[in-house]
Amino acid sequence: MDASELIQFVRQLRLDVEGIADPVVRNVVHQVFNLVEDVVQHNQRLRDENASLRDLLQKAGVKPAPSKPPTTNPTGNPDAPSNAAGSAASDSAADAPDAKPSKDHSSEKERRSREPRQPRADRRSFRPVRVDRDVVCPVDSATLPPDAAFVGYDDVVVQELVVKTDNVRYRCEIWVSPTRGRFCGSLPPDVQGEFGPRLRTLLVSLKYVAGTSLPRARSLVEHFGIVISSASVVNILHDAAARLQPERAAIFQAGLAATTHQHVDDTSCRVGGEFWHTHVIGSPLHASYFTRRSKDRLTALDLLRDGPPSYRFDGLTQQLLRDLRVPKKWRQRAAELPQDRDLSEDELTTLLKGWEPPPLAGSLAALREAAAIASYRARPDHVSILIGDDAKQWRHLSDEFELCWIHEGRHYPKLSPVVPCHQQHLEAFRKRYWDFYGELHKYRAAPTPARAAELRLEFDQLFGTKTGYAALDQRIVKTGRKKTTLLTVLDHPEIPLHNNPAELDERVAARRRDVSLHCRHAAGADEMDTFTSIVQTAKKLLVNGYEYLYDRLSGSFRLPSLSSLIRQRSEASPTPPPRASPSPAASSMLGGVAAAGV
Repeated sequence: MDASELIQFVRQLRLDVEGIADPVVRNVVHQVFNLVEDVVQHNQRLRDENASLRDLLQKAGVKPAPSKPPTTNPTGNPDAPSNAAGSAASDSAADAPDAKPSKDHSSEKERRSREPRQPRADRRSFRPVRVDRDVVCPVDSATLPPDAAFVGYDDVVVQELVVKTDNVRYRCEIWVSPTRGRFCGSLPPDVQGEFGPRLRTLLVSLKYVAGTSLPRARSLVEHFGIVISSASVVNILHDAAARLQPERAAIFQAGLAATTHQHVDDTSCRVGGEFWHTHVIGSPLHASYFTRRSKDRLTALDLLRDGPPSYRFDGLTQQLLRDLRVPKKWRQRAAELPQDRDLSEDELTTLLKGWEPPPLAGSLAALREAAAIASYRARPDHVSILIGDDAKQWRHLSDEFELCWIHEGRHYPKLSPVVPCHQQHLEAFRKRYWDFYGELHKYRAAPTPARAAELRLEFDQLFGTKTGYAALDQRIVKTGRKKTTLLTVLDHPEIPLHNNPAELDERVAARRRDVSLHCRHAAGADEMDTFTSIVQTAKKLLVNGYEYLYDRLSGSFRLPSLSSLIRQRSEASPTPPPRASPSPAASSMLGGVAAAGV
């Protein structure tokens, strides 16, 4: 019996397992069904691995040995489709082992149905259109009767875009005085080089607003009559990035200070042919991008503290060392170092050189991490709450951490049971999961200590569920261990329940990677981060990206800076709702994080 026949057999049983009176028999049936799930999943993993190896052999030019095609159609017809890709695929095709489960684990439908409805943003046709000029369409006076009176206009707005060259030849006068020498006329202050500010802004906008590649941007402007080389295009972007670098730094500092929480995420990228990582730190008011070689905890901390490294040994350091599983003898040695003051890199290195024998590399790295985090969190401007997924590098860097409910919910659609009762258990639990998510949203609108206590109890009940489907029960237990980070919102109703803002910001970097593939040098990656940070922050602040870039690159500075707008929006935002209950102590918070994994 192959996997497809096994699936068909199990689905035809239609057993009501929970209705079996004998607990021993009921337990045996559960075990058998779970064994079926394991066999089917193991079979699918083997098929995926074989397909991957077959692809590698084909790429290497090796012809694999012919093998008998598996019978994946229950009807026994070898010509029938073996997967569920076609629109006419039947349930029998979906039961075949070759039919891979869907890789779409989105929970947007469930999330949106539980969240309170937000007013729809204005569509294009309802947004005000800027009118650049008026043209009066008169009525032929010869057709008007003598008693006609003018009462107004019927306005029709027609949008148009004019793209043309505006090449200017500046003829600088030259005067020569026999007694005082040569005099030459000066160019306007916004003229720098042989390309004007609007052309330079357009090239930057095509790359970072429209998402085109530089060769395509150059082709477009050449199509309209501009004569420019590839090197000139690159130099224009280099010069623009240097001008905008201070703006990017100011945006990040203003963004960190504007809210108590920050969203974090990262995605892979390539720099010089090597795999690097683009980190995103943002909030509703800003999006800041940083491309680094690594994504470890110290790298993430360097982004937040924005300065030379410093280290501190105190009670928090000891707690972090325990959570990072540093051996007791090194925790005791750390307690003997100077306490409650910041140490520089050189000072810490000198102190650690006196330790004989020296700690192992893992313990030494954890020691540096704990001391660096303690130093950062002793600063009054440190980030209080970070919101992210299960990436461990962001843990411990803030006072509290909020785990994204959507990321956690994606684990459940990945389960693909074949036993009917298991499918029912999974569907029922997913509904309860998202119903609880909806209750958390209602709580954010009207937080009270009593309701917070009720939700904590409901969380325990939900994630204490036992279904008999082993894979689902194991997943439920794993989620239940993350109670502290999933319920941070009960103490901070002002923070969101998901990390979608960072997900959307990270998607911009991913699309940029799809277009440009990679940067040749780290300096180029930093320039890309500068432009992306400014353009995406302007988008969040509802500022026209092109006009803002032109304002800065032309040197006019008529528009307020994005950092000042962030501060204004932050000051104008309503006061966060009162805390529903006291924040958990740092020890319990860190303990809960450690239980979920460091």
